[in-house]
Amino acid sequence: MTEEEKTDIQKSPSLVKLEMEHKIEMENIQQQNTWRSCCYDLDKNAVMYFTQVGIIFFVICFAVFKLITDNSEGSQTIYMSLLTLCLGVISPQPTFKKKIK
Repeated sequence: MTEEEKTDIQKSPSLVKLEMEHKIEMENIQQQNTWRSCCYDLDKNAVMYFTQVGIIFFVICFAVFKLITDNSEGSQTIYMSLLTLCLGVISPQPTFKKKIK
């Protein structure tokens, strides 16, 4: 098709309406996933992810430090449990993969 033929084709009103609805819906989704400030825009999911990783990293470092420095039996059990809890949160859940025949 030439450029003239492309411009001559009229879109149906229902198609134009669907395109506009889709465009508005995509803008709404983008606005819901963005935190705006006076100076910058942040992706909500990225902020949540890096905050969770930072907190878990801090807790793991704390537990490892206390395991190395504290020699009493009772406290080592608590910090080992805390460490395995954090590692369990980080590691992915095991799943079975179905074979496609």
